Amino acid sequence: AFTEDEETLVSELIEVLQSVHAEGLISHGSNGEYGHPAHRLCHRAARKAIERLGTRAPLFYTIQAAHPEHPRPRLSNPQDPAHLILDTRSVHEIKVAAAMCHRTQHALFVRNTSRELGRPVTVPEVIRDWESLHRVYPAVTRLPVEDRLAILLKSTGCARDPDKP
Repeated sequence: AFTEDEETLVSELIEVLQSVHAEGLISHGSNGEYGHPAHRLCHRAARKAIERLGTRAPLFYTIQAAHPEHPRPRLSNPQDPAHLILDTRSVHEIKVAAAMCHRTQHALFVRNTSRELGRPVTVPEVIRDWESLHRVYPAVTRLPVEDRLAILLKSTGCARDPDKP
């Protein structure tokens, strides 16, 4: 259940990460994408959990990482440079279904695009076929990123380095 108690969230996250022997964690970016308070809370809690786990921590990535091709820079996390760009066309319908679960946010999802296009748009129309990831832990010391997740995603053809077309 959602909580605004950051310490409770950190403790629960550590417990889950340890109980499932997680090899990776993906969370919201440092700015919460567009500053969303719950997204920022999740990011802070995830970062603290990873820090407390120390050398036992799994890989930690964040979403909506900034890169020159990002079509909606205002929805990115400017302090989080992209280390991987993912092609999500094969899971587009799953992304749409997930977005449809956030009924209270549908107006936010479509507002700016509707204004830009001069017509109403639907939630499925605004769901992008890519994602960008920033690796937080372990800290990136050289590019390209070559951890287990990056190698796996690149080997399937659904991920690329941000500087590659």
